[in-house]
Amino acid sequence: MRGGVKMFRKLNQKGFTLIELLVVIAIIGILSTMAVVALTSANTKARDAKRQSDLKVMQTAIEMYATDNGNPPPLSTWTLLGTALADYLPGGLPEDPSSTARDWCYCVNGGATPTGKYLIATSLERSQDIASDIDANAAATLLIYGGATYDECICSDATIPAGLDCQDSGAGTVDDDGSTTALCLGSV
Repeated sequence: MRGGVKMFRKLNQKGFTLIELLVVIAIIGILSTMAVVALTSANTKARDAKRQSDLKVMQTAIEMYATDNGNPPPLSTWTLLGTALADYLPGGLPEDPSSTARDWCYCVNGGATPTGKYLIATSLERSQDIASDIDANAAATLLIYGGATYDECICSDATIPAGLDCQDSGAGTVDDDGSTTALCLGSV
């Protein structure tokens, strides 16, 4: 009978020990850190997916323009490119989904009188392989500014990075710092 009374008293006590509280707080802290890391990674992937989708929509608009007019839009300014593609892009030219916007670039042979070759590019936040190679050569770098492949480029922020290049898979760059993957679509 005495053992039953001791057990009753122990069950009747209220509160947690300091160690129990610290263990629970540590577990909650670890779980919330893991959730924040997973959310950040998911947001980065989502922004890159939006960039890829927007670039594909822009490529389709340029292809439709070229079908109707014989060549891709002439090179002028980023705003005038939006005007030229207004019938094919009702929502206007794409805007970067992040608060630190990345450049969108449009390059064309022939400048004001295009000769058929064009390229559009942006950079992704994550370094990753790009599924569709622009020239079917996974190891090749396609130079699109400062070389012979494309004559002229314009970019959404009105500056053109020196040595702008597209690498099919791996670490190419649109912002010329070598830290991101360049996503490039067009006709070569």
